[in-house]
Amino acid sequence: MPPLYVPASSIATDLNISGQSENDLLYFNGASWARVPISPADPTQGGLVLRSGYPGLTAPHWIDNRAYLDFSTVDTSTTSTSYVTMNSMTRTVEGNGAIYLVMFSASGACSSATSNAVYGIHVDGGLYTDTERTLNDTGGAATASMFTAICTMGIVSVSTPTGTIDVRYKTEAGTFTVRERSLITIRQA
Repeated sequence: MPPLYVPASSIATDLNISGQSENDLLYFNGASWARVPISPADPTQGGLVLRSGYPGLTAPHWIDNRAYLDFSTVDTSTTSTSYVTMNSMTRTVEGNGAIYLVMFSASGACSSATSNAVYGIHVDGGLYTDTERTLNDTGGAATASMFTAICTMGIVSVSTPTGTIDVRYKTEAGTFTVRERSLITIRQA
C-alpha cells in the first residue's frame, strides 16, 4: 500500500481536550473528539488491551485480557447427586457485562458403569448454557473407574460487578473422581 498523503490543511494542530494528559488517545464519538486515558495497568504486570467496536460499547476502553490458569494435580471426588464446586476450579473475575472464554480439561472416571457423571461451567452459581457434559452415558458400554479425558468450554458473560466462574460436578450414583485438571479464563470484552 502506498504511503497515505494528508494535505497540510487536514492536519490538526494545538488540540486541547478537557482533562487531557500525556499519552492519551483520541477517538471521534460521532459528535466530537473525546479522550481515552492512558492504560491504568501496572506496566510491570503487563498492559491492558484497548477494545472498541463490541456491541453495547459506547467508547473504546481498556481491558485485561491476560489468560488465567487454575490447575490441580490432586484428585477430587464427589458422590453428590446435586452440583458441587470442583476443588481448585474457581476464578473471581470483573463483571458488569464482561465476556470471557472459559476452557476446562481434566481426566475423570465414575465408579459406576451404569451411571452418568456430569460436569459444567457455572457463572455466579448457575450452569452456563451448553457447557454441561456427561461422562459414562448409560446408553453405552462404560467401564467403571476407567479414567478418560473430559473437557468443556464456553463464551460466558458476567453481569454482576464481580463474578465467579467455576466448574461443578455431580453423579447419579457411585463416585465421580477427577484427576489432573485445569481451568483457563481469558477476558474477551
